[in-house]
Formats: sequence, structure tokens, C-alpha cells
Amino acid sequence: MNRLDWLKIVDYNQDTGKIIWLSRGDDYYSNKSSRKRFNTWRAGKEATSANTQGYKTISHNGKTHLAHRVVWCIIYGGYPVESIDHINHDRGDNRSENLATVGHIENMQNQRLRPDNKSGFTGVHFDKNCKKWRASIVVGKKRVNLGSYESLADAVSARKSANRRYGFHFNHGEKL
Repeated sequence: MNRLDWLKIVDYNQDTGKIIWLSRGDDYYSNKSSRKRFNTWRAGKEATSANTQGYKTISHNGKTHLAHRVVWCIIYGGYPVESIDHINHDRGDNRSENLATVGHIENMQNQRLRPDNKSGFTGVHFDKNCKKWRASIVVGKKRVNLGSYESLADAVSARKSANRRYGFHFNHGEKL
């Protein structure tokens, strides 16, 4: 679907990021009862629901669309070739100010803290063998060892410094 197709069936609010179903006329449905049923049950209500990864989706004509891509199409007139990054890591926040088109590597440099992380900091873990905190970072598909540290604070400091040095986003690794 293109921008004009979306604008015929939904309204996008840039301040809230919500996508709302618009009322449909007789020309959209083959019979009046279908139109009436849709307008009664759906028009004026949010058009999205969250999928298992936390992204909002819109189902239309048997196809599911990622809402952030629909928003991008509505705002800019087409779908991006690259990825769309949710800057604040909230996959359900589709406000235009929270969306940015980025390449894959840049998108990987703005990830939230993984739920299975035990140290509380991306790229930092406790090495049981040497009984020290280790810090590392992945740059261009290559893991860079940042050293072993007696304290968690020193390992975190090394990782944050590496984030800046290698151009990672300022909130990379933060909790949602």
C-alpha cells in the first residue's frame, strides 16, 4: 500500500504515535452491512495491536504490516530501504520523533539491554575463571576485548568509553 491508500483508511497522530481507523463510505464495501459493521466496531478506534516482540502491527486485507513502517510511509510518502530504529527502545512508541531510518550496523548500535543480561550492563560479564569483570564490544562483526577489571564500575566505565569511541548511540544498552 502507498501513502494515499493508508490516508484513506487511517489517521495518524504524530504527537501520540497512534493510528486510528477512519470511517468508511459505501464505495469501500460491496454491501452496506459490511460498511456499517466496520464503522460500528472499528472506526475511531486504534488500528494497531502489539505482536510478540512488542512491535505494533496493523492487519488490513489479510496482510499484517509493522506500524512503524506504515507511519514512515504516511510521513515520508514511501517505505524506507533501511531499518527503522525506535530511538528510545520502546517498540510500541511510533511517534515520528522516535523513529529514524538507519543501516543495520547503526541499528545494532542502539539496542536495549537484553532481558537475559545478568550484570545489568551490555558488554560486561563476570568471568568465574579469573574472578574479574570483563568488558567487550562488537565492532563490525568483530569482538574487541576491553579488559578484565576488579570492579563492576571499572568494567562498565571501559564499556561506556568504548561506546563513545566506536560511535554507539548514547542510550545503547539501557533498560526499557
